[in-house]
Amino acid sequence: MEALQNELIKAFNALTGISTKLMTDYSQDHNIIDILHHPDVLGNLPDKQSTKLAALIKLVSGYQHLSEFSRLNIITINSTGKAADFFAGILSLKHSHEYFMVAFLDKRNQVVDLLSFKGTLDSCPVYPRDVLKMALSLDTGAVILAHNHPTGHSNPSQIDVVSTQKFVNIFVPLDIQVLDHIIVGGSSTYSMAEHMDLDFRCTTGDANYNVFDLSEDHAIYKSSKFEYEEEWEI
Repeated sequence: MEALQNELIKAFNALTGISTKLMTDYSQDHNIIDILHHPDVLGNLPDKQSTKLAALIKLVSGYQHLSEFSRLNIITINSTGKAADFFAGILSLKHSHEYFMVAFLDKRNQVVDLLSFKGTLDSCPVYPRDVLKMALSLDTGAVILAHNHPTGHSNPSQIDVVSTQKFVNIFVPLDIQVLDHIIVGGSSTYSMAEHMDLDFRCTTGDANYNVFDLSEDHAIYKSSKFEYEEEWEI
């Protein structure tokens, strides 16, 4: 592990010019890869180094995103763990903007396409009509929702739960399952299905297709859990 960290430090230094001593000191108690998630952990860097580090972060994030897209035809998501891993690979490095994403699955739980909405640091507009239109055009059997919290925590807020219920109300009457809503905060993930924050099989009202804003309002939701058997078969 130490040898790998040293190699990464050398690579970071070559690409960004950041002092190897500064990164070595940081790596004594932390994983050096953390600087890709939270570059501010190294303190105030010179503008040139900050610019190069930001470019590196963007490159790594873009590579991960494109890699997931190129493998969409062979990705099968049939558990909360696989859903969390899939979206963590895309969203874990997106710390400057909030993103809301939807994975569309076929009858074999294979991802056939993705849709994403980009917001600001602490909010993201979501357009349910666009999600529904794409789901119907793909003859989707199920969807998985996901978004990131740029601040780094992955606990759901009240609006996260409410927005999930909105999609349940839209899709369940159409016999399209909402399997999960994954929240990614830095290196941690949260599965609403695993924590049973709401019943993904039950509607609570009429479908509402109005655009809504998914904001990281820091009002952490306290779940009143219920029991039901999670089914991933579509």
